Amino acid sequence: MNKLRLILTGAALLFAAWPAVAQQDSVAYNESVVVTGEYNPILDNKLLKMNVAPQITDTNMKLQHDFSYSITPHRLTSIFQPTRIKAAKIIGEPQMRLYNNYFRFGMGYKWTGLLDAFYNSTRDTRLAYGASLQHYNRFGTLGSKNDSVSFSPEYWGAAPYSTTNLRGFAKYIWKNNTELNTSINYQNDYTLFYGFSDSVLHENMGETRDDIKHGDYKSMYNLVEWTAGVKSLNTDVNKFGYEANLLLGHLWGCPVMSEQHLRLDGTMHYGFPMFKKSKGIAALQLVWDHYGQRYGTDALLEDMTLLPLGYAPDALSSLPYMADSNRWNKGVFTVHPYIDFLFKDFKFHVGLRGSYDGYTPTEDYEENFVNDPAAYDTMAAQLTNDKFSLFPDMTVSKNFMSDAMSLSAGFVGDVEANSWNTLRLMNPYIAPNQETRASRHYDVFARMRFDFSKKLSLRLHMQYSWMNDMPAFALDSNYLLDNMYKVHYVDFTELCLGGNFIFLNDEMLQIEVGGNYYNYGAINNTGDHSYLAYRPTWDAHLAAKVNYKNKVYVSLNGMLVSKMTCEYQQLANNAVVADTLPMRYGIGLNVEYIHTRALSFFLNLDNIGCQRYFLWANYPSRRLTAMVGMTYTIPTKKR
Repeated sequence: MNKLRLILTGAALLFAAWPAVAQQDSVAYNESVVVTGEYNPILDNKLLKMNVAPQITDTNMKLQHDFSYSITPHRLTSIFQPTRIKAAKIIGEPQMRLYNNYFRFGMGYKWTGLLDAFYNSTRDTRLAYGASLQHYNRFGTLGSKNDSVSFSPEYWGAAPYSTTNLRGFAKYIWKNNTELNTSINYQNDYTLFYGFSDSVLHENMGETRDDIKHGDYKSMYNLVEWTAGVKSLNTDVNKFGYEANLLLGHLWGCPVMSEQHLRLDGTMHYGFPMFKKSKGIAALQLVWDHYGQRYGTDALLEDMTLLPLGYAPDALSSLPYMADSNRWNKGVFTVHPYIDFLFKDFKFHVGLRGSYDGYTPTEDYEENFVNDPAAYDTMAAQLTNDKFSLFPDMTVSKNFMSDAMSLSAGFVGDVEANSWNTLRLMNPYIAPNQETRASRHYDVFARMRFDFSKKLSLRLHMQYSWMNDMPAFALDSNYLLDNMYKVHYVDFTELCLGGNFIFLNDEMLQIEVGGNYYNYGAINNTGDHSYLAYRPTWDAHLAAKVNYKNKVYVSLNGMLVSKMTCEYQQLANNAVVADTLPMRYGIGLNVEYIHTRALSFFLNLDNIGCQRYFLWANYPSRRLTAMVGMTYTIPTKKR
């Protein structure tokens, strides 16, 4: 064993010294040592055996420290005073200057004038107030005289028109959750019943234009309305909100007539959670809409010159004039509960509208039918039937394809109070002291919207309506010149199909093309075709707006309206005369140049096609209306 160790040690030394020798002697040697002998493996019993079990130590174990401590605060007073930091300003969003007024002036062809003024308070978180004035007038004559005939059939004489609106308003936010508002409005409308030519005037009354004055056939209305309201701005869940409004109105005009209007409406609503992720709103609305009417019959009987030109005196006893007193039995009371909520991406509006019709005849009214009691019985039966009505109020809507398409459908109904004011706004050439009723309608509708891109969209709509006691107009045969209209109430159905294509290229270009188709039918097959009067079977429109670098604004509007039945007149022999108005077309152009933020210039052209169209029978329009003007803002120091 010792020999073996000695041999192995020498071999190790030899290999260790080999690199040094190799550097000195480049001769390679090939030597080998062979050791022979017996090998006897022996296990040394003196070696110690390890008999220890392995242990796993969790390095994430939290060590529990058993100690306690106490903190004694000590106030440290520093003698260093930092410099106060100034409020930061957002450079990218400067506060823009607000202009609180503007004045718009215009003058045009045949003494056409425009005045539009506006004033409003500037930036305030609680109070806002202002006033506005709009006036538009158009004078001159219509048609031209024909020297070859004594009385021209194409000359309608003076046809003035003017409208003036003056309004003041104020709004105040009280305690950050209540809005108080009020306004007062005055409106004046003036025109003439010019719907007769020189030949008609001479043929029916034996007079010329020089024999009559404008005051003999003028139409003038004045309307004053005052409103006041309060509204809660709270829309949180599990809290009540409310809104209440009051309107007082007074209408008077020429001939001698007046009408008072009182309207009260209020709404209470309550928001609450629904279906875990949705919110519902329950509301109750109450509306009381009433009118009082007065007609000066005593003054008319004493002075027949107060009647409009062309009135037939022998027809005075046949008209249902009211007594010379105020009567507040004309109005509608409505109760309207409803609820709005979301369910699986569907929007629901579910409600019910109950209305009481207060349009009832009185004994004073019956006395005016002393010569025709059957007519009073017929009218009284019409006014007293269906005094209380229930109307549905249901709408459901949903968006599809990431809001690229939407669909809504519903079934609604309502009752609306007609008054002398609403009738004269429908037809400005209506005779005074017309019968008023409440109109009812039930509507089934569907609407669709398709957004093909951010620039192109399509709107489609369909509606089928049942109409009851809807106002219709015809020439009043009690006026010899056929220039005054009377109202009668008809029942019919109406189907409307329509759509609009809209192209929007940012703010630079907007184009809309659309139209509607109408189909009418009489209810219960009565055979009454008067519901077709002044109602088109189709219409189409085009509107284009161009904004060139926020300096030039151009607006182009065009329309087409189909032929319309214009007249169903009951003559003395009970014959019915029908006529048709031709298709109406029109083109309007508005151009405005913005010179500065305070000064701009505009040009307005209407009826560029110069068509002598008729909105109402015997009332032709102007062929062209042109106006140029400017808008100016007075600079102020307020921001």
